[in-house]
Amino acid sequence: MTSREITVTVNGQAYTRAVEPRLLLSDFLRHELHLTGTHVGCEHGVCGACTVLLDGVPVRSCLTFAVQAGGHVVGTVEGLAADPDPYQGWHSSQSETGYNFANWSNPQADQALEEGRLTTDQAKRKAAYATFQQLFAAEVPSLVLYYPQYHFAVSKKITGVTADPLDTPADRFRTIAEWKFKSAT
Repeated sequence: MTSREITVTVNGQAYTRAVEPRLLLSDFLRHELHLTGTHVGCEHGVCGACTVLLDGVPVRSCLTFAVQAGGHVVGTVEGLAADPDPYQGWHSSQSETGYNFANWSNPQADQALEEGRLTTDQAKRKAAYATFQQLFAAEVPSLVLYYPQYHFAVSKKITGVTADPLDTPADRFRTIAEWKFKSAT
């Protein structure tokens, strides 16, 4: 079968690959791009483990061909991994059940948090969170005393490691499929 060249934007990065027309999007993501957060469970689209966003719409990647994604934007769980969600800590509805221990209530901040949480458009999410941050900084409802930072050392023998922001210690392995070991010559 003849391969077709496609360009697809996945988690904000454009990829161009030659793919077989029958290659499933789930296999393309997992085997071509090494994005293993998209899982294949039932292979019938029932379990939802393979769900990704295609132009912001949830689709089952085990039922979608990679060529169908050509020219489109795909979002996977890896693209959401480093996205902060301050909703639980600062939305006024979380005063009793969440982590809004300061009982801060600001309708504009609530709206910004809701907009940031509901959109899949990264630019809109960034703008909504910036609005929230400006309101938070203006009112200072609480002093944020601690924010965890994770650091790790990498041997010079290993290349391809990216030092993206780490929200959890496990995030350091997010790009492990791209790591290369330099052997002694």
